[in-house]
Parts: sequence; structure tokens; C-alpha cells
Amino acid sequence: MLNNLSVLENLNTLYVEDDKITKDIVSELLQNFFPNLISVSNGECAYNIYKKEKIDLIITDLEMPKLGGLDLISKIRTENYHLPIIVFTAYTDKKHLMPCANFNIQGYLEKPITSQKLKTIFENILT
Repeated sequence: MLNNLSVLENLNTLYVEDDKITKDIVSELLQNFFPNLISVSNGECAYNIYKKEKIDLIITDLEMPKLGGLDLISKIRTENYHLPIIVFTAYTDKKHLMPCANFNIQGYLEKPITSQKLKTIFENILT
């Protein structure tokens, strides 16, 4: 397992979360791993940033206004099948997670999150 996560420091990471409190707290945690973090509150904003910026990783919630996480992932996958995407959600049931299986998702983060859980999933993705 990879112990040095310094490779993450160079990734332009897009974090999408509609709940302001969650977004603020998790953004703070994520910035420990990803100094080049962009945080937005809906899928529509995220897609616009994805189109304009060089994004290396997306971490997205599923349930959001304007453009939900699954719709965002679907749009991105029509253009880029290999961009790493991590789903970050409170839903852990098959009804919500099974549709993600069609979109080459690299990982799932379950809310609530801790710094240790983040470290573990990033290590797993990189190995």
C-alpha cells in the first residue's frame, strides 16, 4: 500500500456538495490532501468548471439540486470515461449505489467522513 500520498498534491480536484455545512467541513479535510481543491454546491456548476479547467479528480455527492451527481457523472462519462470519480454520499443502499456501477466509479465515501477514511480510500485508489 502506498504510504506517501504526496502525488495527490498535484491533482486539480473538484468537490461537489450542496449542503453548505458538509461542504465547508469536508473541504477543509480534503485540502489536507488536495491543495488545488475547487468546491462547488451543485452539479451544474461542477460541469461548467469541468469544461473550463483541467480537472484530475471529481468527488461528488449524489443528491443535489439543478444537476444531481448521477447526471453529472453521466455527462462527464460521455466525454471522459477514465477521469477518476469518487461518489460521496449518505446513501449506502443498492437502490442509490447500483446505478453508479455503470459509470466506472473509482470509489465510494460514506458520510460522515473522517480524515482516516479519506486517507484509506485514496491509498486504495492509488494502488
